[in-house]
Amino acid sequence: MRFHFSKTLKTVFSLFRKCFFRMVSCCRARIPFLPSCDSPGDRTIEEKLPWTNPYLRYSRSVIEEVLKQKGMEYRSFRPILIDTDQPEQVFGEADDVDQVLPQLERGLNFLEICTNRPDYFADWKDYMEREYGLLVRVLPKSRDITLYGNMILDFERSDSGAGSFTEKLCFGMPGEVIYLPFQKREWRAEAAGQLPETLPENASEMGGEFLDIKVPIGYNMLAVRAKRS
Repeated sequence: MRFHFSKTLKTVFSLFRKCFFRMVSCCRARIPFLPSCDSPGDRTIEEKLPWTNPYLRYSRSVIEEVLKQKGMEYRSFRPILIDTDQPEQVFGEADDVDQVLPQLERGLNFLEICTNRPDYFADWKDYMEREYGLLVRVLPKSRDITLYGNMILDFERSDSGAGSFTEKLCFGMPGEVIYLPFQKREWRAEAAGQLPETLPENASEMGGEFLDIKVPIGYNMLAVRAKRS
């Protein structure tokens, strides 16, 4: 009797187990991120990788086009550079600021750098003064500083949020200030007859003398034609 009861209990348990796993499989089909029962802990929620700007090599040309559309010349360009918040982006490679600063130096008449690593820019500051006679202002990322530029070049990658230093720059400065984020919002390549999302990943390598890019200016997108160099 005890053997028969035990066999019946095992049968019931086996049926329950099959029904349970069938129910879980059905749920996984509807909820893709539900962990697998066969290998618990192995599956993780797939997250979208952060966007990295592939057009930094065209920064000078993009900035000149933005200034042109705003009715300004490069000699009146007064950039406020917000230093990256992730300097060690790729070990052994130049960070975003290192890639763009050399493009800006020719013809530059003004520069303010807001950074938490002032010593990092000491040599470059001396170089600009020696080669071009330009006195670069290197300032802390503080809401109490006074800035005099007319275009913000934001190299931070994380969203600073309400009440931050970046927000103060964007909304607290007198007069019209152009805001150009390099990583917080996507720059999108354009091609005739193609939507941006249909372009190949290596769109920056497409042929031609110019590359049409839509860049974020404040809350809007501005179409510019960057010259390849």
